[in-house]
Amino acid sequence: MKQAAHSTGPVPGALAIGIDIECCDNLPPSSDPRSDPFYLENFTAAEIDWCQHQPDSRLCFCGLWSAKEAVIKCGGELATLRPIEIEVQYDARDRPQLRATPSSQRALADNCVLSISHSGKTATMAICIRKPASSASG
Repeated sequence: MKQAAHSTGPVPGALAIGIDIECCDNLPPSSDPRSDPFYLENFTAAEIDWCQHQPDSRLCFCGLWSAKEAVIKCGGELATLRPIEIEVQYDARDRPQLRATPSSQRALADNCVLSISHSGKTATMAICIRKPASSASG
């Protein structure tokens, strides 16, 4: 007798991977993201400021959006976060770092590694890898 296949959700202690590919044209154009509802509801003030100071702010917003989607696609508790609760910051070497604004999710965010890539001026791909908590220090 065959058993029906079913998904049991994330496996505790296992790697989780989220990937997202986005076309920049899918983000709404805005002359002022600091006052646009879409940008205010999905990006932190620091992210908006960072993107506005880059040569191609729309491409930067697209990269951050893809990263947020990749984080959510890692599943588990990360899937419950809203995009505004996920902040992408950059370190001194311009590597993206994840920060979750609910303090209860900060440890999960610390176990994540992000990568954001751009293809020309139109598309962005992001990947988030959530390491098991036991390997976070290694």
